Amino acid sequence: MRRLLKARKALQTASALFFFALSFASAGPVLEATPFPMHVYSLLDPASAAATMLAARAFIAAMAVSLLTLLSAAAFGRAFCGFICPLGALLDGWRAILAAIGRKPGNVLPPWAPRFKYLLLGALAILAIFEIQAYGWFAPASLLGRTAAFVVHPYADLMLRSIGAEPAVLARWGIMGQEHPVHAWGFVSLAAFLALLAAESARSRFWCRTVCPTGALLGLAGKFRLVRISFTDSCNSCGTCGRVCPTGAIDSGGKVRDSECTMCMTCLAMCPKSALVLSARGIGPAADDPSPLPERRALLVSVLMGLLTVPMFNLRGMGRERADRRRYARLLRPPGSLPEREFLQRCVRCGQCMRACPTNGLQPLLVEAGLESAFTPVLVPRAGYCEFGCSACGRACPTGAIRTISVPKEQGAGASAEEIERANGKYRFRIGTASVDRSRCIPWADGEPCSVCEEHCPTHDKAIKMIGVEGVPGAAAGIRAPRVDKSKCIGCGTCEYVCPLAGQAAIRVERLQRNSVSSRFGI
Repeated sequence: MRRLLKARKALQTASALFFFALSFASAGPVLEATPFPMHVYSLLDPASAAATMLAARAFIAAMAVSLLTLLSAAAFGRAFCGFICPLGALLDGWRAILAAIGRKPGNVLPPWAPRFKYLLLGALAILAIFEIQAYGWFAPASLLGRTAAFVVHPYADLMLRSIGAEPAVLARWGIMGQEHPVHAWGFVSLAAFLALLAAESARSRFWCRTVCPTGALLGLAGKFRLVRISFTDSCNSCGTCGRVCPTGAIDSGGKVRDSECTMCMTCLAMCPKSALVLSARGIGPAADDPSPLPERRALLVSVLMGLLTVPMFNLRGMGRERADRRRYARLLRPPGSLPEREFLQRCVRCGQCMRACPTNGLQPLLVEAGLESAFTPVLVPRAGYCEFGCSACGRACPTGAIRTISVPKEQGAGASAEEIERANGKYRFRIGTASVDRSRCIPWADGEPCSVCEEHCPTHDKAIKMIGVEGVPGAAAGIRAPRVDKSKCIGCGTCEYVCPLAGQAAIRVERLQRNSVSSRFGI
């Protein structure tokens, strides 16, 4: 059994390393060249898949692979949590570090604590029924993905730059972006992850046992598992199994809670009498299973939790958007994003699109646009622009909230501007339009020459034109100033990014108030 335990730990470690390897490879040529889904861990989460499809009122074919995880739970219970889940692997690794310094977390929780994850699962399901996608906040892959994107990668990038690594070389492989990644709300993800480690220091697998809604769903399926851990007649009730079980799945009476057991094999390896074995049984719950599943009263509480939370996510329906149009005008979604309502229903807040963005332009929201938009991506042109030949965010999105658009790198010789525009999907999915603030623009306000925005405009038929300045006191003869041709602007934010003014740029991009799909080419 000790060999089996070592094999499980090896697989668990490999899974965690694979998760971070995919995360590091979610940008650059690797993402472009491989058909393998870099977001596979998000696709494997059955609870996330169910909540997303329910909220979106649509079948997402890529997420159907999560049925494999659900089927594994029907056979082996929460084995996914003990063998595959990268967050579980990190928590086990942290506990091993604590053990090495002589600190051992307890595994005894109050009776109500394990039931909370079922209440949370029910509340999130109610929100999904009301077309509100809140599951992404708690999905293990999304939580760890945000930590990787907002904390691990920026820190790794900073370290590599500090030792003299060449950004241009590493950017080709997705290890670095064109700009050093800095995310406005990264400290929130860091604080959440540190809270997880603190909780793990107090009680082993605290997150998995009390909060994780994915674990709750797998626990429900595990009630009817075909393979379980059971006791033989050689058991002398020494209690070793209960003390070493990291999930507290073995109670003081020597009974195994199937819905809590992650098949970690620790009890089998540590039992001095080898009194625990893996056994197969018929379909149906075990007669002596003391699992802490919710009762009817708890289910009612779960439903009420969801119903009472719904209004918090629907503040935009109470006039908030009309009262603060300026704030909403700056919500520039990535190119290819679904219309706002559908986008919010599908986005699982995993952070993959922001990690994949090579210019650091995609940033997470917190509560600027309401609770429902928390941790969803927006383009912040002052932080980074939307690269003209890039569609990494669409390829990185696991749910189709951001569609993959065609962005050919090159066009054949003699191609007309219109042919080039037709081939580049960014002309179809305009994310906004730029406008010049003449009170700040150097040529308009001061009569001094400046054409940086026009020079850097990436559209083939420039969306920014330089026109003569008239009526500016002290303006030199021949001074020309920028004017935006809104029919050609795609809202990439390059002009705002390169504007030489400190603070707020003199040219700013605001989102389109109509549907983001352009009718320029009859589409």
